[in-house]
This record gives sequence, C-alpha cells and structure tokens, in this order.
Amino acid sequence: MILRKLRKDRKLSQEQLAIMSGLSVRTIQRIENGNREYIWDRHLKSKLLILKTIKFRFS
Repeated sequence: MILRKLRKDRKLSQEQLAIMSGLSVRTIQRIENGNREYIWDRHLKSKLLILKTIKFRFS
C-alpha cells in the first residue's frame, strides 16, 4: 500500500511511526495491510495523522 512505501522511503519502522504518530503498531499494520475495517472514512483521521507525522506534502 501507499503508506508502507511512504514509511519505507523515510526509513521508518512501523514501531517508529507508531511512536511518532501516537498510534499503535497494530493500527499502522492494519492500515498498511488494507484491512477492510481500516479503509473506511472513520479512520481518515488516523491516516492523516500518519501522513502529517511523516511530513507528506499534499499537492
């Protein structure tokens, strides 16, 4: 998934991203694996927090 590529491009482990974003490692794993439960809009806040944490720039 895109999140995994962004995380790896920044040389971050799931654990590092979890600490930096304040989310659990399990949440990071679920989002990266495209878990159906985490695809829906109710998790958009978590996804945006992760993107902000890794300093992704929206164009």
